[in-house]
Amino acid sequence: MTDLKAFTQAQQKTIATTKTRILVTDESVSPFVFGFFQVTMLLPQSVFTMPVAQQRLLIDHELMHIKRQDPKAVILWRFCACLFCFNPFFTTQL
Repeated sequence: MTDLKAFTQAQQKTIATTKTRILVTDESVSPFVFGFFQVTMLLPQSVFTMPVAQQRLLIDHELMHIKRQDPKAVILWRFCACLFCFNPFFTTQL
């Protein structure tokens, strides 16, 4: 968990309301959110070297994914894709 002082009051409120876990990595990765029951936001350390306006936009973008429950939608969509990818009743014979 990172120090929340880098986040705006509105961002801190969203993080607290959604019980989001914040992880910071030294790896060079794109920021993303994941998780079904416990949502986690992964941010590279380089985010905190960006100009403040750019940093806030990026974090707001990731928080919007959380508000829209995108991580849950992705997990459910992938589960359905796995479940329905094979249907023995509609296979063609070679």
